[in-house]
Amino acid sequence: MKKILFVLFLFCFSYAKPIVSVSIYPYEFFVKKIAKNTINVNVILSESIDEHNFELKPKNMILLEKSDIYFYSNLEFEELIKEKFKDYKNLKIINTQENLKLLKYFHDNHEEFDPHTWLDPILVKQIAKNITNALINQYPQNTNFYNKNLNAFLKELDILNENINKLFQNINKNEFIIYHPSWGYFAKRYKLIQIPIQLNGKEPKPKYMQSIINTIKTKNINTIFIQTNSSLNEVNYLSKNYNLYIKQLNHLSKEWDKELFDDAKKISQSLK
Repeated sequence: MKKILFVLFLFCFSYAKPIVSVSIYPYEFFVKKIAKNTINVNVILSESIDEHNFELKPKNMILLEKSDIYFYSNLEFEELIKEKFKDYKNLKIINTQENLKLLKYFHDNHEEFDPHTWLDPILVKQIAKNITNALINQYPQNTNFYNKNLNAFLKELDILNENINKLFQNINKNEFIIYHPSWGYFAKRYKLIQIPIQLNGKEPKPKYMQSIINTIKTKNINTIFIQTNSSLNEVNYLSKNYNLYIKQLNHLSKEWDKELFDDAKKISQSLK
């Protein structure tokens, strides 16, 4: 029965409308803001899955093969499925971060770029333009519709940015501690300092851990932020010994705008 339902799902999903694929739910949000109901969107990574422990499911592979476009986001797990792209001759790969200045970090003795650009509403404006250009090239009959939706979305992003800015107008400090360093662009946009526990994809060494403890003491830090599926060993140690709250941020939410504002509120409240 499950197999029959799955086949019916694929049939309805595949043939009712064109399909495009994205890496994560925030990008589905962006694509749908532009395309509305003119396409179906296949999301590779579900909200509850750790992006660093990823397996490509058969359903996603089938829908990826049927997609016209894959919106590439420079995430680590996408490197693992790059080889699959070669098998799909008609699939157009679009770099959503084209024309963005990416933050750099060093990992295992080589330079990498921080891909988490979608946590900055102003950078999302360029992402939205990149998505719109690709959609217009693929579906030119919808050009006016997509441009109209883009302009409306750009205005929404400006308003979201203004509202987040207001949250940080009366803060007493600007450092916040987070397990995984995914909020670098957000921190840069709102003049904050992100202090990650996990450094270069690895657990902290004693010397670095001590520097975090010193920051907690000297900067009066009261909260540690985590994301879904974070390792809690160091987090629980710091929380227990230094009386810190543990709060979760969701950087992969389906409701991108609402969740980003809610997460911004959590961060701002910890800085007062």
